[in-house]
Amino acid sequence: MPVSTETLKMFPYLITIALVAGLIGRARPPAAYGQPCQKN
Repeated sequence: MPVSTETLKMFPYLITIALVAGLIGRARPPAAYGQPCQKN
């Protein structure tokens, strides 16, 4: 089964999209999210 050069050129972009999608799923909000700001 021959693979076209266009398909081979797409692999780095597909891998990058998959990695970014995985990192977005693990994102956490800041620890102080939703707490009022305390001014000194």
